[in-house]
Amino acid sequence: MMEAMVLNLVELIQRQFEPNDIVTRIKHLLEQSAFYFTTAKLDNLVKGGRVNPLSGLLSNALEIIPIITMSAESDGEVSVPDEIRTKKRAQDRLFEIADAHIQQYPKYAYVAVGHTGGEANALVMRNRI
Repeated sequence: MMEAMVLNLVELIQRQFEPNDIVTRIKHLLEQSAFYFTTAKLDNLVKGGRVNPLSGLLSNALEIIPIITMSAESDGEVSVPDEIRTKKRAQDRLFEIADAHIQQYPKYAYVAVGHTGGEANALVMRNRI
């Protein structure tokens, strides 16, 4: 997400936009941005006090994968709009979200795929998008 902001900022500067126009456009970009991710296990969220220990245990046992999001609309607050059973279905749901974003903003969509130790899954997602 930040990479898209920086690239857009550089382009606006190179095209010699006025500073106020640059600020307006970057704010608009921020308003249209969202960050979605999953976590295979809730252990760290339980340890950090963000998830109830019983909920974490049940989620891990039932293979419930939360789809977690953060956006400008939520003022940086993390929310869980979806809870999906199995990693494959969670990955399918992330793809659907990315695809919907691309359809909504066909000229300007920027989708980044990252990982923290799950490179194989990230590559599958990147290739699918």
